[in-house]
Amino acid sequence: MSRGLNSCAMLALFLAVVGGESAHAQCQEGCKAIHILTGEASGDQFGWKSNYIGDVTNDGINDFVITAPTNDGGGSDAGRIYVYSSSDGSEVWRATGVSNFGQLGRDANRTGDINSDGTPDVIAGGPFSGAGRAVVYSGVDGDILHTFFGQVNGDRFGFRVAGGGDANGDGQPDLLVGATFHDTAAFNAGRVYLYDGTDFSLLCTVDGEGVSDEFGSALAFVGDRNNDGRDEFIVGARNAGPTSGGRAYLYSYNGKTCDLIHTFIPPAGASGFGSLFADGGRDINNDGTPDIYVADFNANRAHVYSGADFTQLWMLTGDGNGGFGLGEMIDDVNGDDHDDLVLAAWVSNNGGSQAGKVFVYSGADGSILETFTHDIPGATFGFDANGLGDVNDDGKADYLITAAWDLNQRGRAYVIAGTIGPTVVGDLDGDGTVGVKDLLILLGNWGRCADCDDCPADLNDDCFVGVKDLLILLGNWG
Repeated sequence: MSRGLNSCAMLALFLAVVGGESAHAQCQEGCKAIHILTGEASGDQFGWKSNYIGDVTNDGINDFVITAPTNDGGGSDAGRIYVYSSSDGSEVWRATGVSNFGQLGRDANRTGDINSDGTPDVIAGGPFSGAGRAVVYSGVDGDILHTFFGQVNGDRFGFRVAGGGDANGDGQPDLLVGATFHDTAAFNAGRVYLYDGTDFSLLCTVDGEGVSDEFGSALAFVGDRNNDGRDEFIVGARNAGPTSGGRAYLYSYNGKTCDLIHTFIPPAGASGFGSLFADGGRDINNDGTPDIYVADFNANRAHVYSGADFTQLWMLTGDGNGGFGLGEMIDDVNGDDHDDLVLAAWVSNNGGSQAGKVFVYSGADGSILETFTHDIPGATFGFDANGLGDVNDDGKADYLITAAWDLNQRGRAYVIAGTIGPTVVGDLDGDGTVGVKDLLILLGNWGRCADCDDCPADLNDDCFVGVKDLLILLGNWG
């Protein structure tokens, strides 16, 4: 199934926001929704794109942006974006597209603090009117800080946008905008623009290689992997390569031009490698260098590469169906010093026809840490998937999961409470605390271990459960 847009949106209704509602009936694992947000009208596709943006409400919790690119508030399919507080689910501000069919919110992303007011800002793309545009908004109130415009009608400038990385090493976050149908190199080869976040001047452009490559179909800053004080960035070209299976390209800005560092070529069977989702800046293998993720969801794959030598660390496949592979890297959720990933199969049939399913993966070994399986047919739960950090202050990472085609494409988004937290020594029953149940488990295993390699109550690894282990458990009580 393709991710096409529905252009028949109804006139806008007021946004329905339900905070703290339980999602037990909508998730097979009995997951809990901290907040449930609902789009304004059928056809809006609320939840087409989502991202954490940093703390715009100054309460110490990551807030987020959600888009509805076919909302009609500013004209037919003009689009709209919404910024929400994670702490209570309330809307902080919204911005509405101004052009018919412009689809503001085809992408939206964090930028870091562009205007140096202490609050992170937001960039959103509206690629389908004229040449397209990308708009930078104040994180405080949604005021427009700057608008970038494409070069030629039909370029789809703003199809993807990214920010937050410092490409020129001046200490200020810079910005990326993709124009996937730009024709300088070849018909629809695509172009990516790197802009200075200080004065919005153009630093460089990079073009795709061949006809219909759609270079710029995924964009992300990936951190400073070569320790030169400048962040690199990755670009997806979902139709590139001899079989049109897609490629991804890593670039670094040298002060004048953008240099190609590496080309990621997918294995056989690729189908849209580098489409829509790519990420970096987190250390999956704990080697001190930020790593890189590229999606290939048409092939049900997510590829994770070492930022140090570009070898593939993991090729994750979910259940092998359902458009698996959308999502992003996230901070370490289980306390093992490896950053992790949240990845979705947006049309998975596991819980219902095209209901959707989300997976949280360990960066350390590629194992599945937890899953969220929706059970409402057609919901497309996992249309986008993001990590938010600990929203509800329970010591466990939480997630933002969208379902843009739910409710006749009105769309929904869920802030889901995660169940995985840092491992606590002495937590033998896995409930995140050390208490009476753990004490009883330890006492029940008192004595020499039958298997030294499989003896969870042996907390000091001496193949014996005894007083030393009891003291360790009591020392972590609570």
